[in-house]
Parts: sequence; structure tokens; C-alpha cells
Amino acid sequence: MKQLKRILLATALASAATAGWAQDKATLVKQFLDVQKPAVELMARGIVQSTSDPVAAAASEYLNTRVAADKRDAAAKAADEEFRKYYDATFPIVRDKAAQVFPGVVTPILEQDFTEDELKTLMAWLNSPVSRKFAETSGKMQQALGQKIVGDLRSTLEPKVEKLNVDVAKAIGAPTDGGQAAPRSGGAKAPAKK
Repeated sequence: MKQLKRILLATALASAATAGWAQDKATLVKQFLDVQKPAVELMARGIVQSTSDPVAAAASEYLNTRVAADKRDAAAKAADEEFRKYYDATFPIVRDKAAQVFPGVVTPILEQDFTEDELKTLMAWLNSPVSRKFAETSGKMQQALGQKIVGDLRSTLEPKVEKLNVDVAKAIGAPTDGGQAAPRSGGAKAPAKK
């Protein structure tokens, strides 16, 4: 009988410890999800941007090869307005979906791959002033780095991009004279209007 009581007591203590551990771990996971909301929004912005990048590339190609130089600025401004409308209409949809699915996707991974101590360490880092400062400045660092690289390589890259543009235009039968020539049958077409 004493042995049975000890087993029951040990089982009860183990269950209580496990329940407390699961609750602590669940709390840490919830804290992580809350702290990561800005990152999820940033990811949603990136998704929207990446979905419009091919259209922007095609529009840019068309503007540079098919639109008269004196009309490019006006056409580019009109295109920019369409991109703004697309972004304004699409971003809330992607942001809301990301916020909706984020907990269900991330929670099981955190619970499986991280111990409670690791989650505590992670949360301590994410909530630290240094982490917040790093998050605030990382975009600034990336932008500065990108500008420096592009600035330093502009004279190297521009001729290569121009050659690529001409080579691609030739490959697809599009004019290579800045869009001044009449389109050939089967040549490049304007991006579809929506």
C-alpha cells in the first residue's frame, strides 16, 4: 500500500511539474509571438513587394524600350500610381493572413525545437534594449550597405545591364533602339492593363 501511495504521489508530482512546464513554455511561446508581430508585418510587406517585382521589371523594360523618351516620365508616374493602388489594396490582405496563420505555424516549431530554458534565453534577448536597438538599426544598415554597393559598382553594372537589356530585346525580337522602332510581329508587348 505504501508503494502504491509513493507511485501515485510521484505520478501526481510529475504531472504537476509537466503541467507547470507546459504552461511556462506556452507563456514563453505566446510572448515570442507577441514580440514578433512587427517582423510578421515586415514579412507581409516583402511578400507584396515581391509579387509586384516581375510586373515592375516588365513595365520598366517596356518604358525603356517602347515609350518615347519625352513620354516616359508621365507613363512612369501613371505606373507608380497603379503600383501604389495595388500595394494599398493587397498589403492589408497579406498582413491579415500572415497574422492569422503565424501562431499556428510557428508555435509547434517552437514547442518542438526549443526547451523552456532556450525560450527564456531567446525572450531575454528579444526583450533586451540591445536587441530592440539592433532591430531598429538593421534596416538602416541594410539600406546603407545596399546604397554603398550599388554606388561603388554603378559604373561597372550599368553597361552590363544595358548590354543585357539589348541582348534580351534581341532575343525576344524587341527593338534595341530605346523603343523608337516600330514593333515587329511577335515582338515584345506592353504589360496587360488591369
